Amino acid sequence: MMTLWQMMAVGALAVSLDSPPESILYRTTVAMMFLQLFITYLWWSVGIYDKQHRKRNLPYTFWFLAAFVLLIVTFWVPFPYKRLIFWAALAINYLPFTLMAKQFNRSRTDFTLSSNMTERFGLLTIIIFGEAILGVINGVSHLVDLDIYAWLRFGLGILIIFALWWIFFSTVADRECKKGMLEGNAISLLYLPTLASLGMVGAAFPALMENLPTRGSYFASPLQIIYGTSIAIFLCCVTAISRFLVYPHEYEKPKRSVQFLLILTGVANLLLMLLFPVLPVFFYLLCVFISLVFVVVMMTRSWSRIELNNLSQK
Repeated sequence: MMTLWQMMAVGALAVSLDSPPESILYRTTVAMMFLQLFITYLWWSVGIYDKQHRKRNLPYTFWFLAAFVLLIVTFWVPFPYKRLIFWAALAINYLPFTLMAKQFNRSRTDFTLSSNMTERFGLLTIIIFGEAILGVINGVSHLVDLDIYAWLRFGLGILIIFALWWIFFSTVADRECKKGMLEGNAISLLYLPTLASLGMVGAAFPALMENLPTRGSYFASPLQIIYGTSIAIFLCCVTAISRFLVYPHEYEKPKRSVQFLLILTGVANLLLMLLFPVLPVFFYLLCVFISLVFVVVMMTRSWSRIELNNLSQK
């Protein structure tokens, strides 16, 4: 029942975000208030169902409730301050993690991100990958004339998503988080820009298909710039997440090489976007795909060598 209520709250927020400009602020704030209050109740109820955690949940309950009060305040303040208070309320939600990390360190309490939580992050990432694929499909579905270049762009869009999927799960999947509350919270927070950038890759892809198949279809519009930037952010976030994961000893040296390669590929995608503003979209997508495939090949080659060496030693 708790999960169903959360789904309903998030669904209401999604509906409010599609409201007309004159009512979007009011509706979004009301939806956020309902979601904020429900999350506050969940953290408060931990002390009822598990009394050993009653002291641990107090910072979460207090600061989440404070964020709820700030959302109410936005109804009575002028517009210039309304947005600042709204964003401050959202930022407060991340404050308890820092406070609790210090408390755990003082009490020397062992804490780590559970394997169940890691699995759920992976499942959520799979859902976002599906949305990214849907963005590629939407980018082609509205076109009237589907020539060979349209299908090639469609194929490259799908292959780019697949390459990002391969890189993510080859780097992150089946890896446990390092022990410590700061490490667990770091991974949890890093998933926010990771999934947001992945979602933007799918959402911005239709912009790459605009004006197809005219010759003036070049990589230049703001949404197209967001597409390239999001790929770079995604690769950098995957690299950051990998720094908080536990790898076998023999993987440590190749892991550093893979991390460097991921950062280098992210920078290369940014340079490709900035240095070639008049590059035709097809060739831009081809360059992005080649850069990602190079990472996939080098990563697979490195991991395979380690596994073959392990087999030969048995």
